[in-house]
Amino acid sequence: SSLDITARKLGELKLREQADTFAGVLATTQSGMSVFKILRDEQGELQDLIFEYVSDKVLTDTNQTRDQLIGKTQRTVNPGVVHSRYWKAFQAITNGEPAHSFEDHYQYDGYDNHVWARVAPLPGDRLVSSYIIVNDVVRAQKEAERQRQLLRHVVDNAPVGIILGKALRNDAGQIVDFHYVLTNKFNADITGQPLEVLNGHDFSAVFPEWQNIPIFKSFCQV
Repeated sequence: SSLDITARKLGELKLREQADTFAGVLATTQSGMSVFKILRDEQGELQDLIFEYVSDKVLTDTNQTRDQLIGKTQRTVNPGVVHSRYWKAFQAITNGEPAHSFEDHYQYDGYDNHVWARVAPLPGDRLVSSYIIVNDVVRAQKEAERQRQLLRHVVDNAPVGIILGKALRNDAGQIVDFHYVLTNKFNADITGQPLEVLNGHDFSAVFPEWQNIPIFKSFCQV
């Protein structure tokens, strides 16, 4: 009937709108995103994943086209994936677990990327995998750690006592104590306290009533 035809056309139009919306999301997202159909073995376990949709970011990061990915299996395109944390997450989702978020250093198939990733289930025995490459963040963290270790080396080997203290104030804004942010072995030896007792603790916790000696006033005036 004409009503059935109209309903069918409206349904098809709705599906096209949904597909266009989804394609628009994939085209504009700043993260790499892929939708996979789960391919199971005879026991129902994960055998492979079939690419159904990929975002533009995936194409940029992999230097591949959609024709090279859509319809292909994950293990064909990226054989090394089975050795990564991705595969464990894929297996977990296949076995009915909820979304998994994780960090991974993917060093397979010609890639060397640190990523923040998330894998989540979708209806129809599908899953969605998204990621952000964070190589710059990891490099910055490593450089910050290198600088921290260098500072620690300089401080520990300085021929004088070094104290980096943070002022602690009361509600009226008056300094009432200091907190050891950093000190060195030379200073620890002078005070007769181990480094671990000083660093990270308030001065008064190590030296009760130290606010009553002249050095407290000197600290407050710095």
